[in-house]
Amino acid sequence: MIGAGIFVAALAILIPIFNQQPAAQPLPDARADAFFEDPAYAPNKGEWNAYGGGQSAQRYSELAQITPGNVKDLKRVWTFHTGDTPKKYGSELTPLKVGDVLYGCTPMNKLFALNAATGEKLWMYDPQVPLAWVPYTAACRGVTFYSNPSAPAGQACEQRIIEGTLDMRLIAVDAKSGEPCQDFGNNGAVDLKVGLAQKDSATGAVTPAIPGTPAITSAPVIVRGDRRVRTSGARWSAPLGGIGRHSRI
Repeated sequence: MIGAGIFVAALAILIPIFNQQPAAQPLPDARADAFFEDPAYAPNKGEWNAYGGGQSAQRYSELAQITPGNVKDLKRVWTFHTGDTPKKYGSELTPLKVGDVLYGCTPMNKLFALNAATGEKLWMYDPQVPLAWVPYTAACRGVTFYSNPSAPAGQACEQRIIEGTLDMRLIAVDAKSGEPCQDFGNNGAVDLKVGLAQKDSATGAVTPAIPGTPAITSAPVIVRGDRRVRTSGARWSAPLGGIGRHSRI
């Protein structure tokens, strides 16, 4: 009984200690230099030009027009229906805003551009992804904007939108027109299934990739002029004109 009494007394002392909450700390001033080591990694003012906001993927924006005080007064200005969301799935997209244009993709990888102010569709490109290649979910979570610094001004695909598809392709289209970039792969597409196979763990048989097993759902990342894309088990690296290599990681 003495031991039980000591345990109850110790518990009575410890519970208040565990329940203590740390004192609230003031939030830091909202300024870009608190989030970005190099201002070049921050998004351009008024833009969201990469999946994570800027090249550092901090998801930070300096925009201050919407505040906790006025958010309740927001009203919908426009709505855009993609018409391309299969049953039981939903959009997981983080769109890009570059200049006055929004860029995005549908769950079945149709690329589109909208007027950011009006919601007017500027173009849409359909890479024709078969339903058989939908894995656990139909999802395109984002696209990539790339501006070629060595391309002459006004040249087709000087600025391009790049995505990875559910059927394991990289697609590149002109950011202004939505037309495939002819200097990228085959008619604007690179097939990442080339050289990709599966091995049956029971029989050891090697077969081409089975639809719905590999898939790309995230926005490709551009590193030093190369497009790099990761699935759950592999990484591919693509020079400006096509796929150069792939490796298991």
